[in-house]
Amino acid sequence: MLVIKVLMIISGIALSCLGYITSFKKKYNVINRFKKEKITDENILKRMGVIMLLFGGIFLILGFISFFLNDMFTLTVFVLCIIGIVISLKANGFFIRKK
Repeated sequence: MLVIKVLMIISGIALSCLGYITSFKKKYNVINRFKKEKITDENILKRMGVIMLLFGGIFLILGFISFFLNDMFTLTVFVLCIIGIVISLKANGFFIRKK
């Protein structure tokens, strides 16, 4: 379970960095298929950055908190966070294709 706790912290740092670069630095080339789909709406790209930044912060905080809690809680939170990231980014991708 130590691996999952460390993985949560590393994922939190990575997602926070990607979210910061995308939403505040406006470097959208870190998003996969940015050029291929010719996304022109900057609000959608900023929203993707904010989603990554938000979930990165959640992963980071819960990664540090999980050192003090039991292993079942850590595994449950990790799986729920991964599901939340996938659902929110897929929903945002749906809005990209809709426009």
